[in-house]
Amino acid sequence: MYFVGYTLSTLGQGSYQPQGEPWQIATAIASINGFFLVTLTFAYLLPIVSAASQKRSYATYIASLGGTADEILIRAWNGENFGQFDQHLIALSAMLTQLGENHLNYPILHYFHSIERYRAMTLSLVALDDALTLLQYGIPRPHQPDPAALRSVRRASAAFLATLKSAYLNPTDENPPLPVLELVRLEGIPTVNDSQFQQATQHLEHRRRILLELIRNDGWTWDAIASTRTTSRASNLDDHSALDDVVYMAVDQFPKV
Repeated sequence: MYFVGYTLSTLGQGSYQPQGEPWQIATAIASINGFFLVTLTFAYLLPIVSAASQKRSYATYIASLGGTADEILIRAWNGENFGQFDQHLIALSAMLTQLGENHLNYPILHYFHSIERYRAMTLSLVALDDALTLLQYGIPRPHQPDPAALRSVRRASAAFLATLKSAYLNPTDENPPLPVLELVRLEGIPTVNDSQFQQATQHLEHRRRILLELIRNDGWTWDAIASTRTTSRASNLDDHSALDDVVYMAVDQFPKV
C-alpha cells in the first residue's frame, strides 16, 4: 500500500524499488495512471465548480429581472414601452448560449440543484421562457422590444432546452398552464385577447411540456413560477426584505435519486 500510494500519487517510489523487469514495467504503468488520474481530476473538477457558480449567477441575474413571467414584464414596462429591456435580452442570449455549452461539456451540471429559489436556474429559465412567450405572442408587435434581441434570446433558450436530451429528460404528458395575460393587463401593458394568445401558442405545447418536466426533475412544481399569484419567488431580493429572508425548498421536494 505504501509503495502503490507513493507511485500513484506521482511522489516517487518511496523507500522501495521494483525488482525485475515485469515489476518495473508495472510500476511505470502505475505512475502513468497516477499522473493522468491526478491531472484529469483537477482539470475536470475546477471547470465544473466554475460552471456551477456561473449557473447560479445567471439564475440570480434572471431572478433580479423578475421571479415569474408576468413580473419580468411588469418590471420592464415603463408606462409606454419596455425601454432598455432589449439590452437585457442581448445579455441573456449570450448567457444561455454559454450555459448550454457548459451543460454539453459537463452533463453533471444537470444534477446541481439550488435550495434557494432565486438561485435555481431551472426556475429562472422557465420564468424567462414564459416571459418571452408573453412578449412574442401576447404583446402586440408595436409594443414589443427589439425583434432581433427577442428572437435571439428565444432561440438561445430553445438551444439550451435541446441539451436536456443528455439528461434523459422527456416531455411530460400534460400541458402546463399558459402565462396569465390578465396580470400584465392590470399594469396597463397592451396585450392581445386571450383567444388569440391561446391560438398563437398552440405550437409550443411540446416545448412547454419539456419545461414542465425540467421543473419537476429539479424538485419543484409549476406553481413555483406560474405567476405572482402563486409565488413571490424573488421578493427577498427587494429592498424591503431582510437579507437573510431566503425561501428554501421543502425536504420532500427534492428529486429522488
